[in-house]
Amino acid sequence: MRHARTAASLHELELKNGDRCGFARPRSPYQTPAPWKPFTKVIAVTPEQILQFASAILFAGLFVFAVFVNFFVGRLWLRALTGGANITVSDILRMRLRKTDANAVVDALIAARQGGVAVTTAEMERALLQGVDLRKITLAAIEAKKQGMDLTLQELIDADLADQLAEKLGARGRSRR
Repeated sequence: MRHARTAASLHELELKNGDRCGFARPRSPYQTPAPWKPFTKVIAVTPEQILQFASAILFAGLFVFAVFVNFFVGRLWLRALTGGANITVSDILRMRLRKTDANAVVDALIAARQGGVAVTTAEMERALLQGVDLRKITLAAIEAKKQGMDLTLQELIDADLADQLAEKLGARGRSRR
């Protein structure tokens, strides 16, 4: 009979413990359950972890930059550097953005520098934009230097353009007659 309890005694026991509908009555004010707050868990981050994260981000950024430079300007700049042409990465990027043929300019610069002709990147790019064959002009400048002629690159470009213009004007004049 020891285990036999009546419904009344169970109800009294529940009221005494404060267990109603599955909730226990707090025994002291320090044991009150905290209300549920989403995303309030505090994560302890050490300075070493911050440094590791920052170095990982920096490494990833450098990797992306290296891939970008290699694909867009790296090979061309390396070819210019080993060929003796003094051209910067920013010059190559500007040529790519302006849609000029950077390969032709670098090849002409390498040939001119190896031939002993002092030519700037801007002069070569200007010649290309004027519609001149850079290879022909570069070889003419090297030949003029070998013969001791004091001709500038712009004079050679003007002479080449005049020849092309004379040929075009001569062809039009014949077709009109």
